[in-house]
Parts: sequence; structure tokens; C-alpha cells
Amino acid sequence: MAASNEELLDYLLSVLCSESVSGSPAAGSAGADPAVFKKPYAYKRQLLRRLCNLRPAVPISADFLKAQDELLQRELKDKHLVRVEDTQGQFPLKLYQGDITLIKADAVTNAANAQMLGCFIPGHNCIDNCIHSAAGVQLRLACAEKMLALGRPAQTAELIVTPGFNLPAKYVFHVTGPIVASVPGPKEISQLELCYVHLIEQALKMGMHSLAVCAISTGVFNFPGELAAQIAVNTAKSYADKLQTADLCMIFNAFDDRTAGFYRKLLGLT
Repeated sequence: MAASNEELLDYLLSVLCSESVSGSPAAGSAGADPAVFKKPYAYKRQLLRRLCNLRPAVPISADFLKAQDELLQRELKDKHLVRVEDTQGQFPLKLYQGDITLIKADAVTNAANAQMLGCFIPGHNCIDNCIHSAAGVQLRLACAEKMLALGRPAQTAELIVTPGFNLPAKYVFHVTGPIVASVPGPKEISQLELCYVHLIEQALKMGMHSLAVCAISTGVFNFPGELAAQIAVNTAKSYADKLQTADLCMIFNAFDDRTAGFYRKLLGLT
């Protein structure tokens, strides 16, 4: 008989709470306290996310990965996935407002930092954390392997590609956007444009037909949202012919109403 979601969850928590990896903060304050397993399901599910967010990029057992993937895939089946045809606008430039981890695209974009290992703040609601939480711990491991091969922190506008693992997207394009101290100057504007150039060029190189791009650098990196949207759309429009020829749909993803409003105006959807 297949294990229930709660049984899978309890197993995953037991593994993370008892890890003895040197320097690993994964056990946190939860330890292996039996009381944890008597908590409500929602509490335990949030705890699992927090522990995975804290976990360093070190190997874990195949049994853990199998159980984690089963739980994440079951949860995914209960969600309303977003197809390209569900998005707004006209091919090849479209818009989707909502959770990027639900988009069933060839690739989705992750706005990463120079370390490219995901967000380590437990339960943080940034796009980096949300993507890693939905994909599973394999994503951090894959990013770490890429960064080990690179041998240095990522430069601004640099891109790495990983599988999507438990996301509905096949791949994740991780890109580092510019950080703005006050007002973006020509350098930061050029760097942000280059982010979108690299994303489009990579999707074209891989023969993709759908790419979801987030509003890079507009969160804690402090790039003004309206200007960022203008740069994203203008860069994509400069590739319109290539997108058409390659049958590549570029989906601009906005999480909040304000950001979505910028894209609706630029794409003529208002």
C-alpha cells in the first residue's frame, strides 16, 4: 500500500532532523523531538520547507529523494498548472500574473544571487526560495555542481541552466541581475538588458518553444519596476523576428498587480 502524504512528510522530516552532516544547520531547533510529528500537517509541511531551505548543498540518500519527489509530484497534481495558451497577449510576447512555479514551460527564470545556490532564509517568499522549494533539494545540488565547475561567484547577467526537477518546467535558467544602490545608471541598465539577451539566446540555442521570465532585480536588488519592465519588453521586441521563426513564446511573469500593470501597458493589454 502506498504511503500517505503525511507518512511521506514524517519520513522526510525524520531524515532532515537527524542529519549529522558536519556544519549542517538543517536540524535547527527541531532536533528529533517526537513532539514534532504530532503537530498538524500544515505545520509540518512548512517545517519541511524551512529545513530544506537551510540545508547545504550536500548529498542525500536516494530514499529521501524518492519520498520527496513523490510528495512534491502529488502536490503538483492538486495545483492548477498554467499552460502557454492560458497566458495573456499575443505570440510571441505574453503575460502571466501569478506563481512562476506553476508555469508549464520549457524553462522558467530564477532571479539568483552571485552564489547561485538559492535562498537560505527559511520560508522566505522570494522567487529564488519559491523555485528551490518547489523543485526539491536536487536543485541546490545541481546549482552547486555548476558553480564548482565555474570556480567563482557568478558575474552580473551570467546564466546557468539546471533541470526543473519537480517543477512543471523542464529547465530553470538562473541569472544574476544588477544590484541598484539608489538610481540605476547606464551600467545597471545595460546589465539588465544583457540578462534578457542571455535568457533569449540560451532558449533559442536549446530549441525551446516557451520561456517564462521574471521581473529580474526588482525585489531586494532595488531596480525600479517600471523601467525594468520597459527593458525586458524592449529587449524581447528586438528579438521578435527570431522568436517568431523559432516558434519561441516569451512569457513575462509578474507576481503582483503593480508589476503586471507595467507589462499590460507595454504589451497593449490595457
